[in-house]
Amino acid sequence: VGGNNLKQKMGAIGILTGGLSSRQKAYEYLLIYALAPLLSPELYGFPPDLSGESDLSDKSDQSDNSNPSDLPKTPGKKIAVGSKNPLKLRAVESVLENIFPGSEYTAVKAESGVSHTPLSNEETISGAGKRAEDARKITGADWGIGLEGGMVKIADSWFTCVWCIIRDGEKETLGGGVHFQLPDRVVRGILDDKKEMGTCMDELTGMTMSKQKMGAEGILTGGLIDRNTTFKIAVTYALAPRISEAYYIN
Repeated sequence: VGGNNLKQKMGAIGILTGGLSSRQKAYEYLLIYALAPLLSPELYGFPPDLSGESDLSDKSDQSDNSNPSDLPKTPGKKIAVGSKNPLKLRAVESVLENIFPGSEYTAVKAESGVSHTPLSNEETISGAGKRAEDARKITGADWGIGLEGGMVKIADSWFTCVWCIIRDGEKETLGGGVHFQLPDRVVRGILDDKKEMGTCMDELTGMTMSKQKMGAEGILTGGLIDRNTTFKIAVTYALAPRISEAYYIN
């Protein structure tokens, strides 16, 4: 790929996703996730920041303004998402409409085959793969897409992880989201009490079905990013080997 200082402009992420994302955007997400304990200290068990309260209004769209390059537009596809969670369907539609305008989207109930909160990247990827395959088989769609969230232990802390798998009849492609640290009370609820992450976040905040709204991401970052954006990142990265297939040929 030609061009001067290309890695300082689009970076590999921007090149391989056809401009759907960028290196700068990835750095922004990393910073936001790293800020979570500072933005919501009381939810992490830290003394509150007396300089001001976090605003939980949805600010995520303000930072998600990547301009896709001239992506090739192809005829619409039949696309099945292996979940009834409206956030997952919305994320898939939002990303794929840039490439396959006029596609038909279906959300179907699909079993992940893993625990309600997978505890490793490997288990989370397995759950995404089963959702993708089941969605494609149930509907006969061109593509089955599975999105699965879990958590992974890094050093002495637990972080979220999100993975997306896209399967057609010939191959699968995989993309993952960025990790962010979970509060100890949420981790204990998942590990000790065997509760789902969404249930733990609802109990922590007093919200209802937060996983289908802002999600833990939106709550803990004060609305700088939300669950829908996290899903969109994973979908975008799973598309990279399909958008830039020529670069992946051995």
